[in-house]
Amino acid sequence: MRRSNNNYFRKQLFLSFKGGTGKTSLSASYGARLASLGKRVLLLDVDPQAHLTKCLGQDGTEVEKTLYDVLIYDDDLRSAVVPTSQPNLSLVPSNLSLSATELSLAQRSLRESRLKYALNMVRNDYDVVIMDAAPTIGLLNLNSILAADDIIIPVLPDFLSYHGLKILFETLASIEKEFLASFQSIYIIINRFIGSEEVCLAARKALERYYSDYLMKTVVRDCPAFSEASVRGISIFDYDPKSQAAKDLTEMIEEMFGSREGRYE
Repeated sequence: MRRSNNNYFRKQLFLSFKGGTGKTSLSASYGARLASLGKRVLLLDVDPQAHLTKCLGQDGTEVEKTLYDVLIYDDDLRSAVVPTSQPNLSLVPSNLSLSATELSLAQRSLRESRLKYALNMVRNDYDVVIMDAAPTIGLLNLNSILAADDIIIPVLPDFLSYHGLKILFETLASIEKEFLASFQSIYIIINRFIGSEEVCLAARKALERYYSDYLMKTVVRDCPAFSEASVRGISIFDYDPKSQAAKDLTEMIEEMFGSREGRYE
């Protein structure tokens, strides 16, 4: 596993085995910001609870198709895409029907790689595909992991999140070995950071010591506007573009993709 900064058609997975890290809010606003910078972005909600779908103001109960139809019935991924209110930003929504995917996938051939093949069909339609997965491991998440070029791991600046990373990295290493997978990049991003709190500073030092190859220099500082934006079904950039969280997310994108070529200016 390694971290790099190559620019290409990227499939990125926001992944955490610990709930409550703000993963979904981050992925929604991260995707919205990339779209506002001119990238053609597709967001995939890979969680039956449909939190990403709700963060974008969509009602998953009203959609005709989800990833279930793509993975189980071999429907074209484009048939499950719906537009959002923002230009350049599209969504494959989710609802509870996706919860049946695990059992149905177990009976399919090439069950671990079906999402990877589905995404190959849209590589000319989008610049970045962003997947948001549930904090579990199973066939649905395994499909997401094997389809991803980049793994983005949001962590809270506390020691429960820090210790949870060990299990996550062991799982990724096992997947790499068993399926001969190779991730282009793995990023750890600290979310809800409060610089005045000793526990946050101590957790950051521990991450710097043991995960320096993956830890981003950027941190996303604690910002109540993030939660408020999610409740309203809009990104932090629509809700409060001058907020600290909006500035931090922009800095995260610049660090990840690089801004020297002027792509995002």
